[in-house]
Amino acid sequence: MPKKFYAHSLPDKPPDEWQCLDNHLKAVALKAKSFAEIFDSSAWAQAASILHDLGKAHPDFQAYLFRENGLDASEYDGESTGNRINHSGAGAIFACERWNNIIGKTLSYLVAGHHAGLPDWFGGADSLPARIKHEQHIIDKVRLYAEKFIDLLPAVLKPPTFAMQCRNQEAVAYHLWVRMLYSCLVDADFLNTEAFMDTAKHALRPTFPLLSELKVLFDQKLQEKIISAPDTIINTARADILAACRAAAGLEPGLFSLT
Repeated sequence: MPKKFYAHSLPDKPPDEWQCLDNHLKAVALKAKSFAEIFDSSAWAQAASILHDLGKAHPDFQAYLFRENGLDASEYDGESTGNRINHSGAGAIFACERWNNIIGKTLSYLVAGHHAGLPDWFGGADSLPARIKHEQHIIDKVRLYAEKFIDLLPAVLKPPTFAMQCRNQEAVAYHLWVRMLYSCLVDADFLNTEAFMDTAKHALRPTFPLLSELKVLFDQKLQEKIISAPDTIINTARADILAACRAAAGLEPGLFSLT
């Protein structure tokens, strides 16, 4: 009988009631894909989602889930090293293996950072190249599980036209696009995890106010703060920034940065 792999466990519940890794990957991919459709990037969000938790198939992670729930982990101990696995590294490495170009690099950023935030390219042990190098050993233990998912990924992914636009030789559109993809992945991952781990909280989401309703409340609160704020140099600068942002909102749609 093939081994089962789990994405999340539930306190005081047997493994049969835990969330299967297969189900988590597929559900996150479906949700992230729907989020990214509006900016022509559904295939990218889907690929990142499939890759994001492949590292959880590692015996160290599975053994960790069992031990944390006071259960026998001997089924995985034969292959386990006893270490705590950074599960996001495996998918990032698989992305670079499948697409040895900007496609793989882009996806590896998203996958490696889906818990800790988008990594830097330079900057010590937490940089993306350092993580890919030092976490290489992880993929040997999960490759067999991962292959069935990786084989379904497209051979080529093409960025939307807007993502390749530059301004003053700076790839600002690409930077924004990566962050939008990252948001799709992270939101889908958190929402699916919440739906499994905290059904009561997840059930409240359809009752949240609309953005149009929240904007009225936000504007009211902001106006109260402006009226009560002391007349200081800092608050004058803040008021100028707010006025500039609101003025820019009336311009033609485009890419805006605030430094």
